[in-house]
Amino acid sequence: MSKEQEWLTAIEQYYQQKGNKNGSIVLLPGYQPELCLMLCNHLDMKFYDYRQEEMQFFGHQADTINLDHLDNCLLKQSQSKSIFAHNVEALLCVKTKQERRDWLQSFLDTDWENPVFISIAVFQDDVQEDHPYVCDFELMRIPRDSLKTAAKITNRMKYDIAGIKSRVY
Repeated sequence: MSKEQEWLTAIEQYYQQKGNKNGSIVLLPGYQPELCLMLCNHLDMKFYDYRQEEMQFFGHQADTINLDHLDNCLLKQSQSKSIFAHNVEALLCVKTKQERRDWLQSFLDTDWENPVFISIAVFQDDVQEDHPYVCDFELMRIPRDSLKTAAKITNRMKYDIAGIKSRVY
């Protein structure tokens, strides 16, 4: 079995054992949207970029979005199909450590319409370590070939540099 297939098989086994209505956190060793897209394709999940689809409309006021808004968006998106929500940390980064911890715990304990996965790379310290709905890929070596395959699938995602430059004071 190739390293890429090993990694995808591990997440597929995790996905299949966890049931149909739970929130899961996938700990990744860094910000890697291509890997999230690869997982979505492999597991037939919908890719949902919270920052791009929701936060951008708030502009400079994005830090005022409350976590209930995030919950409502995840609920709405998961009504028809399992989702992999990406860039949730974009909102979590403007919250206090306690708010992040409380929200992450609540997310894990919520029964969603369909499975909801989120990726966490930066705030792994705020995630309950031995919760059964935490899938830890932080210490698993993700093969470099996975990134090449993901790039073929996605044609690489572009990061919005122009949007960042417009916010620099």
